[in-house]
Amino acid sequence: MTIGRRSGLPRPVTVWFVYLDSRLFVRTSKKTNWYRNLKANSSVEVEVGGLKFRAEAEQIFDQALTKRLQEAYRRKYRLADALSNLIMIRGSPIFFELKVKECNPF
Repeated sequence: MTIGRRSGLPRPVTVWFVYLDSRLFVRTSKKTNWYRNLKANSSVEVEVGGLKFRAEAEQIFDQALTKRLQEAYRRKYRLADALSNLIMIRGSPIFFELKVKECNPF
């Protein structure tokens, strides 16, 4: 969940993720409100497999890591990933690492 950059209200959204090298990553594009909200406020609340935590979203700029993340998404999501790239991402994907801040129930 992000915080709306204009409204300041919580904005829940379902996103695909990959876990690579003991780190959690998510993908988006510059065309989404989710991306714009993350750029305005990098604090997020996450729920993965029943585990809830607060995290900071840090954009990935390393091209080698970006390439590895693209491959990880292809392996995990297969055909759905290809369709997502055509329909949702529409351009260069942007990756964020979600760095855990707090792992208490909220």
